[in-house]
Amino acid sequence: MATTTRLRLRAATVLGAALLVVALAFAVIPSEDDQPVDPERPDAQRAIATARSIVDGELVDVRIDTDNGKWEVTLRRDDGGEHEVELTRQLELLRIDYD
Repeated sequence: MATTTRLRLRAATVLGAALLVVALAFAVIPSEDDQPVDPERPDAQRAIATARSIVDGELVDVRIDTDNGKWEVTLRRDDGGEHEVELTRQLELLRIDYD
């Protein structure tokens, strides 16, 4: 009986420690700050049009960075490669990432 109680106590301790590790990992690991945006939204449409005025391509997705409000518009080139056009809140070019 004492052995069974010790085993249950040990299992509960291990499970508790594992849950604590998982909880700490979620608290420490940064979450994704780029949130998808409906491309039909008027502000997204403006960001997409601005990105397309800089580089040609078919829209893959449009996101907004929740940390700083910048727009990230991904466009696919005819050759299959992609451009990620990063724009300020005021739709000024920050940078272009090429794939």
